[in-house]
This record gives sequence, structure tokens and C-alpha cells, in this order.
Amino acid sequence: MTRRLVLFMAILLIAGFANAKDLHWKDLPRYLKGKRVTIADGKGMNHTGWFVSTNADGVSIADGRTIEIPRDSIVSITRYPAQSSHAEAFGERMLNFALSPFAIVTVPVAAVVFFAGLPVCVLLDAVDHRDSRIVTIKLLPDPK
Repeated sequence: MTRRLVLFMAILLIAGFANAKDLHWKDLPRYLKGKRVTIADGKGMNHTGWFVSTNADGVSIADGRTIEIPRDSIVSITRYPAQSSHAEAFGERMLNFALSPFAIVTVPVAAVVFFAGLPVCVLLDAVDHRDSRIVTIKLLPDPK
């Protein structure tokens, strides 16, 4: 029973990291609103910033200054979550606790608390509708 549970959790974890989405150009503003993005262009450059807007010619992002990346040079768009998940924050806290000066005691305690608390954090993420996945967007051709 325990092996099946561990296998199921591992599959869910791996599936959560591999995420892609197919979108049309007109759907980008709704999907990227308020998100941090990285846009790779045809010259091998990566532009990272907060999504601002799209127009017929390109995408505007801002990170200190606003830049526009031409539509025809976009190779890929990667969307990052707006906030970390409860599970990520919980894992970071347990790691910091485990790495305290008294590691001989804190590592086993942190491991037990982590594995007991992780399902609760996953449920909280589901209730809060937090999407902590990094999503690679593939642009579909415009409908005719």
C-alpha cells in the first residue's frame, strides 16, 4: 500500500513539472495577465519580465523598462507562477529547519513533519487554486 502511494505521489510530482499549453495569439493577454514570462526570440536572446500587452506586431514586457518583442521572432514563451505554492513554501521551511546547527536531531524531525504535512499543503493548493507550474506556451496559427 505504501509503495503504491509513493509511486502515485511521484507520478503527480513529475506530471506537475512537465506542462505545456497551446494558445492562439488572441488568447495570450487573458492567459498571461499579471504573470512573469520569458520570451525566447530567433536570435537566441531570452527576454524576461512582467507581461504588459500584445498587439498585432508583438508582445510587450516590462522589467524596469518596457520592451517589445516582434511577433515573427518569438520562438517560445514560458509563463511562471505569480506566487509559490503552499507545498513549495513548506518544503523550503523544512529544509531550513533541517539544516540548523543541530542537524542530528532536526533532519529526522523535518523529514517526518515534511512527509506528514505535504498532503495537507497539496490540498491547500488545490483549494486556493494556486497554479505553481511553469508552463511553456506553443503558439498556434491564427484561425482563418
